[in-house]
Amino acid sequence: MPRADKAFYARLNDVERALREHRMLHFSYRKTKDAKKSERVIEPYALHDHLGRFYIWGRETSKGPTKFFALDLVDNLSLGDEFDPDPRISVEDALAHSFGMFSQPNSKLQRVIVEVDPGCAAYVRARKWPAEVSLAPSPNGCLRVEFEVSDPQELVFWVLSFAGSARIIQPASAAEMVRKSAVEIESRHEWAAAAAQGDAMLRFDWGEG
Repeated sequence: MPRADKAFYARLNDVERALREHRMLHFSYRKTKDAKKSERVIEPYALHDHLGRFYIWGRETSKGPTKFFALDLVDNLSLGDEFDPDPRISVEDALAHSFGMFSQPNSKLQRVIVEVDPGCAAYVRARKWPAEVSLAPSPNGCLRVEFEVSDPQELVFWVLSFAGSARIIQPASAAEMVRKSAVEIESRHEWAAAAAQGDAMLRFDWGEG
């Protein structure tokens, strides 16, 4: 569920109207990294909901690549002239080899194999995952899931979310991304090792008044 106010829903309605009427969209866009604003004019092709955040998917020129624009980073949105949609453009096709939103259209597809421990197998088996090509039990009792993606970064995030109960066994480059991320996570939490006790383990010596 997005954090939304009246202005957000007004933008959402304008985007939906632009999609229905095939109208160009004009807006100011704030980049995530440096918060710098730039003016954009795009042909909108889809409104995409990913993990509760809405994105406009479109292209800035008639021959340019399609991009995602987070709706919460859009300001001063207005509708422009009509345009002729390119029938070859489809958000479903664009994300066919994406675990979420990351996609590299001109990159070679990578086969990523993940092994999930038995304790988490039922959770993984219960649904069809994006870019999944096969799912089967492994001889060691784990569940083996194979994906075909153009960018493995979101699969790396997914594996890390299992807190050690899942691992990438192929390719080594994706497994190395997990390892480096785990090292960085450990480094950022080194302070916890020096803490005497966690909040749940605090002991009080009431003594005598």
